[in-house]
Amino acid sequence: MIENFEKAFKLLMKLEGYASNLPGDPGGDTILGVTSKFYPDVYAELKSALTPDKTIPIAKNFYYKEFWLRYNCDMLPDKIDILYFVTAVNTPRGMKSAQITGVGSLREEAFEVIDYYVRNSKIFPYGLVKRILRVDEYLRTGTFTI
Repeated sequence: MIENFEKAFKLLMKLEGYASNLPGDPGGDTILGVTSKFYPDVYAELKSALTPDKTIPIAKNFYYKEFWLRYNCDMLPDKIDILYFVTAVNTPRGMKSAQITGVGSLREEAFEVIDYYVRNSKIFPYGLVKRILRVDEYLRTGTFTI
């Protein structure tokens, strides 16, 4: 559902934080979740923008085109679109092989995503599964605990 992009983006920003450089993270330095290794041009643009009022619109445009539209989130049912978007962003180069169909329950779709993470993540599987649980909490309650 296209109208869910705003909710999904706000949730993503809460999950990603502003900047990080975790040892062992295959994406390297990140700003708003955009990695220096996989998206160097967007990362450089964010780094040069310096302030949230300038970086947020850049990140929003990037995530809308690179993930929301690319993975057809606007064609998925309510809540499954948010789940898929927020988790696809944090997998190695997106979840091209996850079996998200949009026909199962939210719980079934979430287990599909968790299964994909466990089978395909070479690093940070705990953090990835924790992200799924936070998204589930948000979708059920409208908030989540950091």
